[in-house]
Amino acid sequence: MPELRETIEELLLPATRELLQATGGERVAPPPIDEGEAILASIGFGGADMKGALAVVAVEPTVRTLVAAIFDTTPDSDALLCDMVGELSNLLLGRYRSTLLRIGIEILPATPVTVRASGMDVQHAYGKDASWHAFSTEVGAFWLCLDVSFREGFDVASPTHQPIEPNEQDLVLF
Repeated sequence: MPELRETIEELLLPATRELLQATGGERVAPPPIDEGEAILASIGFGGADMKGALAVVAVEPTVRTLVAAIFDTTPDSDALLCDMVGELSNLLLGRYRSTLLRIGIEILPATPVTVRASGMDVQHAYGKDASWHAFSTEVGAFWLCLDVSFREGFDVASPTHQPIEPNEQDLVLF
C-alpha cells in the first residue's frame, strides 16, 4: 500500500505547484510553523476507490499574502480571510480531482472547515494515513496534508470509472 499512497500523493503535488504559481511556490522540507496564529482549512472527499481529507495551513501573514496573490483581492475581515482559506482548499481539491478523473478515479468534495489557532505543530502526521508536504513561497511557508484511505484491493491501474476529461473552468459559488 505504500507505493499506492505515494502514487496518489505525487498526483497532488503538481496541482499544488500550479495553484501557488503566483507566489513562486516550491516543495521543501517541512520547517516548524512560526510563532503566532495560523489558519488551517480542511476539506473532505470520498469516492468508490478512495476517501480522505486535504488540509492547508500557513501563518496568518502568509495566508493574507497568498490569498491576495491567488484571488487578486484583500480580505477586509478575519471571517472573510478564513472563508478564502477554505476556498483555497476547495480550489486545490478541485485541481486534484481533475487529475484523478483523468486516470478514472472519481472523488466528490465535502464542505471545507477552517480553523484559526496558535501553536500548531505539523512536524509529523498524526493520522496513520496522513502525510504533510511543505512548500516555500516568496511570501512564506505553506503546508499541505493529505490523509487518504483506499478500498480494499484498489489499484491505480484498474480504477472503478473510465477516465474522463474534466471541465476545468473556474467557478466560485458563495
